[in-house]
Amino acid sequence: MSDENLEWAVEPSNDHTNYCFSGELPAENAMREVKDNKGKPHNIWLCPSRKKVQEFWDSRISQDLNFRVYNRLIHAGGRSRGPIKDVTFLFERKILQKKNPEIQKVREQLKSITK
Repeated sequence: MSDENLEWAVEPSNDHTNYCFSGELPAENAMREVKDNKGKPHNIWLCPSRKKVQEFWDSRISQDLNFRVYNRLIHAGGRSRGPIKDVTFLFERKILQKKNPEIQKVREQLKSITK
């Protein structure tokens, strides 16, 4: 599924992160009580693209941001009122793989085998 068919959102975990998002995103992008695929409500900020979510993710350490990432399908006509789905793992995976020394060893071994 392409990113064009998805709507992206972030859920701040603290006031500082919420404040930072409010400075970067228009006020109309703030949504309250949006239900996820398990029926739990979340207060989220809609993001214009996955690229914007990635920018937040990349600056989370330097800016001390703490948040979860969600997405949902955009249905015909551009409306996306279905449940959101937690996809934070899509962004965490890259960091974990880069820092995990065991994974680095395996990558190096694979590189030497394929040469």
